[in-house]
Amino acid sequence: MADPVVLSTGRSTDASSIYKIALKSSYVGSKLGDLRFCHLNPGSLARNIDELKLFFENLDMDVVCISETWLKKHHSDRTFGMCGYKLFRADRGGNRRSGGCAIYIKSNYKCKILKQSTVTAPVNFLFLEMIFHRQKVLIGCFYDPPTISGYPLYGRFLEDLIPQYEHNLFLGDFNVNLLSNARETIDFRDKLEDHALTVISREPTHFQGESATLIDLCLTSFPADVGMFS
Repeated sequence: MADPVVLSTGRSTDASSIYKIALKSSYVGSKLGDLRFCHLNPGSLARNIDELKLFFENLDMDVVCISETWLKKHHSDRTFGMCGYKLFRADRGGNRRSGGCAIYIKSNYKCKILKQSTVTAPVNFLFLEMIFHRQKVLIGCFYDPPTISGYPLYGRFLEDLIPQYEHNLFLGDFNVNLLSNARETIDFRDKLEDHALTVISREPTHFQGESATLIDLCLTSFPADVGMFS
């Protein structure tokens, strides 16, 4: 990702941890009145919350979707709240070390939870309805662990909710590498096609050594609504 925004603020902070977050980010500007979206996969919100608060202090993001929050029920919204945002969560459960997702939405927008995963589910997802300039926008955030497809759980909600909205955006870590030709990738693409969902993200989002994968995705049924993506 070019020009890590946070590093230009001149503030004293842990640049390395912020840069790791930035590498797994997806910024979207929509033609829908310049509604600005962002997706992050920090790998533990608790460990990175101070950096995240600084990260968004000077950014005009309306919606921030986060995969792998690692939050559980005992974590309070007060601790993980960001000034000017409402926080919605679908926490991990049991003894799982990873998982959880969350959506921060600017406080001046009306929004409500439509569907979400339970703490006993092996995957995490969260669907919200947001009112933006008197228009309803469907927003989804997802986390599928490696080797586990969450589609059997949230697929029926996609089928039910997508036709109800003129604008939608789905962001998350699906742990299916769209740069490969593996059977799981082909099956996943078929499911997206069934819902007429377009993958906006094209470049690798996860790097480990010399290996690069595209697993953090931005999806929409209305790609023409997306005015900018990087």
